[in-house]
Amino acid sequence: MTAVYHRVPELRPDAGVPDRSSFTVYMGPRYDMPLYQYDTEGRLREYQSFRDFSVEKAGKLGYDFHSRV
Repeated sequence: MTAVYHRVPELRPDAGVPDRSSFTVYMGPRYDMPLYQYDTEGRLREYQSFRDFSVEKAGKLGYDFHSRV
């Protein structure tokens, strides 16, 4: 399974221009929801929980997934 990486370009400050701030809000499935994947015969099968997927993806990106989630 793959997921889209969201990247934000680095912006350099301009003299005389106020700083800009932003934040993200992630709206995804609940962590206990299963993710599904098609097998080689075209059948839809349960793959893993969204939490397990998120922990695995975090590890591949080199950071720890918060243990309380």
